[in-house]
Amino acid sequence: MEQLKRLDLVKAAELVRGNAVLQRERNQFYEADCREFVKMIGESLCTKQFDLDNDNSFVYENIRKWCDGDPDFLALDPKTSKQIKGDLHKGLYIAGNAGSGKTLCTQVFARYANTLGLKVTLRDGTASRLAWKNYYAAQICEMYAQTGDVNQLISIPSLCIQDVGSEPAETLYMGNKKTVIGYLLQMRGENPDLITVITSNNRIREDIYGDRVTSRLCAMCNYYELKGKDRRL
Repeated sequence: MEQLKRLDLVKAAELVRGNAVLQRERNQFYEADCREFVKMIGESLCTKQFDLDNDNSFVYENIRKWCDGDPDFLALDPKTSKQIKGDLHKGLYIAGNAGSGKTLCTQVFARYANTLGLKVTLRDGTASRLAWKNYYAAQICEMYAQTGDVNQLISIPSLCIQDVGSEPAETLYMGNKKTVIGYLLQMRGENPDLITVITSNNRIREDIYGDRVTSRLCAMCNYYELKGKDRRL
């Protein structure tokens, strides 16, 4: 009888992990410089005074670390809002009241990632820019209403969807109704190579798109909450 060989489980696990998810690039710039650069971008984009305070400093500091590929960043538990260790392979879900600065936050870090040329490496070894393309949820629904197709958004490596949950519950195209954003999130959640950034007035809740999409959102996004007064006022 032919003698069986032992499988090197350590190497096998490395291969599985290496092929399972995208790899994040680590920023090589000094952290203090990066903090200052984030403030500079915020000031350039903000029509009013840009402040980092008790209501947003946790979010900005940890999303910057996420962009920088720093594994020692924190997120929040979507159910309890307690601080937990973040996951570099996940995207972002930023919840908060109207005017809390969610859109500005995503604009700041899209410019930050783009200016610094931050990248991710996909499973096939190709590099992709971390900086994301930006769409509003209602805009995506209108795209479906006109063309019956949003599949071009399913495979974009880094995509930001603003105001998730504020769009129509269903969108009609040629007599067919579709929960467009729920479908898009479900499809993007199937691919661990994709980075999805989301803003919403709502916490991650099952009553928006159902438990399946809620589970996807928890698996594909680091969760954050922006609090405080309306910064537009």
